[in-house]
Amino acid sequence: MFWNTEKIKTKGLKGEIIDTFHPENVKHCAYELSIGDGFYSTNLSGKRNLYKNEQFEIQPGQFAMLETKEIINIPNTALGLISIKAGIKFRGLINVSGFHVDPGYKGKLVFSVYNAGAQIITLEEGKPIFLLWFAELTEQTKDIYTGNSNQGITSDMIDKIKGRIASPSSLDDRITKIESSILTGKWLVTTLFLTIFTILGALISGAYPQILSKLIK
Repeated sequence: MFWNTEKIKTKGLKGEIIDTFHPENVKHCAYELSIGDGFYSTNLSGKRNLYKNEQFEIQPGQFAMLETKEIINIPNTALGLISIKAGIKFRGLINVSGFHVDPGYKGKLVFSVYNAGAQIITLEEGKPIFLLWFAELTEQTKDIYTGNSNQGITSDMIDKIKGRIASPSSLDDRITKIESSILTGKWLVTTLFLTIFTILGALISGAYPQILSKLIK
């Protein structure tokens, strides 16, 4: 059973689920989480720290990592379900990092995303784009999250996705460059053959000495 808006607000105002809770961020029985100051994209050399309200871009065909601004606390009586707001997904940004948060987890969330669209996606630090739902367990569990948390984007995370991405966008650029090179090559070959045929025609017609004397002059 999912928590409704009223229960999320009650738990939130008591400081039980989110460190900096804002009641206005609860909409349609989900809490809107904002983009934090940690950002990484596969066209960068490393993690970037964003300043307040800074805008940044995710290029087509690039993977990126986004931190949440908030620190969340999932009680051992529930688990969290996460997503990205529909308006962002319609622009081509896909969440590829998973869709749930374990009971007992405390810390920032890190979303791994991919720009599957054809256009650059521009985002902004502090903007709410993530959604968090709370699903009630049948009873309290002892099987809670015990791993590292509250670290944000780490070097280990970056190592797993960095490198050259063979995306449809990058492949299209490479194909375009190859096609351009082929067209240039065809033009050079055509020009060379026309020159050769012109010279041969001149030799056959006996006009080559006249052409040569004109070139010397």
